[in-house]
Amino acid sequence: MNKQASDVVGAIVREKLSDYVEMGEQTRGAELAKAKAPRAKTKSAPVSPRRVTSYADYAKRVPAIQTPHVFRQAEVDRVLLDCRELPTPDKPIKNYAGYSRAEWDKLLDVVARHMADVCEGAGLVYKGSMSVGHFRKGLSVLMQESFVHHDPWDERNRFISVDGRIDSDERKP
Repeated sequence: MNKQASDVVGAIVREKLSDYVEMGEQTRGAELAKAKAPRAKTKSAPVSPRRVTSYADYAKRVPAIQTPHVFRQAEVDRVLLDCRELPTPDKPIKNYAGYSRAEWDKLLDVVARHMADVCEGAGLVYKGSMSVGHFRKGLSVLMQESFVHHDPWDERNRFISVDGRIDSDERKP
């Protein structure tokens, strides 16, 4: 029974394969016939390349692109509202809001990007790719030294601690 079934399947497969081979030969013949036909000559107007607008030209026409983008503001606001609840109160010690490194990096990332957009809107541009890291490190230390965290739940202000580092520690972002 099993041998008969495999013989039937084999016969069907051979028959279908031969149909495909014949169909492929017919298609190939039609393609060759098309390839041999001469092309009709047509005259068309030459296409002139489009002029590319430089960033400087576009910035002169639309000065708003140099300031923080309004469409990004909703995203920035959402992330900042989420960041209010990131730190753990009274960690590592009482009166400190403890951020993990990942939580602090999330907050620092959105603040640094937004502040860089504001600076670029005022005509300030990064000196080079190395200055981006210096800017983030400096901003991180500045935020830890100059700000306290206002807890939205108990309305208390707490000093900022990142990965257990407190004010008496040497700050390393």
